[in-house]
Formats: sequence, structure tokens, C-alpha cells
Amino acid sequence: LIAVTKSITRQDEKGRDDRHIEGVLDILDSSSDRERKRLRLLEDSFDPGTFRWLDQLGVGSGWLCLDVGAGGGSVARWLAHRVGPSGHVVATDLRIDQLAGHSIPNLEVRVYNIVTDSIETAQYDLIHLRFLLHNLADHRATLLPKIIGALRPGG
Repeated sequence: LIAVTKSITRQDEKGRDDRHIEGVLDILDSSSDRERKRLRLLEDSFDPGTFRWLDQLGVGSGWLCLDVGAGGGSVARWLAHRVGPSGHVVATDLRIDQLAGHSIPNLEVRVYNIVTDSIETAQYDLIHLRFLLHNLADHRATLLPKIIGALRPGG
């Protein structure tokens, strides 16, 4: 469970900032129906454009792909279908509740933290991230070289 709270800073009697937590606004459980609906709305809104873009890139048979922050797994499933039995897709997220239970033989699911965990070097033909880097702005200087380093030459 992740508790999302609202924080308010007020001045105490001596003029110092005094930070208060103003109650829990929401609780997100990655296995909940609410989280599934949230991810589904994002997929419904952004998958068509993502799939067109990936199609234009020429994603095809035999590719090795990494989907970082895979969420509900719609892109990972699309990629697994596209790369076929001779290809492989690794779908990662901090929580894999929404990715578990699939029966796609060339789709591997891993718990993975892009900030702290290592990544294979020069391994992937394609690495997909969506709605991730903007949440990790403080880490961009280290993440981008790490991600680019995981691409095969020409990937």
C-alpha cells in the first residue's frame, strides 16, 4: 500500500517552518481494482500512439525488448506478440501484481528498480519507458546513460 498524503508547511510561534501532514488523501494498492482501472485508462489513452510509434520503428521477429515500469503490461504484451517466439520481452516494475499470471512464453516479468538495480549492458534492441523519467528527474543524469548502455549497437 502507498499512502498519498498532503503536506502543509506553517510557521510556528517563533517563525520557523513547521511541517504538518494533513491526512491521507488516498491509498493506492497496486493489486486493487482501482489501480487496474487507473492503468487501463492510461493504456486506453496512450497505447494506440505507442503502438503506431513502435510499428514505425520496425519492431519485429527476434527482437529483445525491455519495458521498464511496465504497469499493466499492455505494451509488454504487444511487444511479445510482435517479436514472436524467436524474440523475448522483459517487463519490469517495482510491483508486478498487474503483470503476473500471464501465459505468454516469450514474456518475462521481473521486479526491478531502475534507480538502484543493475541492468544488462548492450543487451536490448528496444527499451520502452512511458511516464517514468518525469517521476525520476533527480536521477536523469545517471539513468539515461544506464538505459542507453543497455541497448545493443543500433538499438
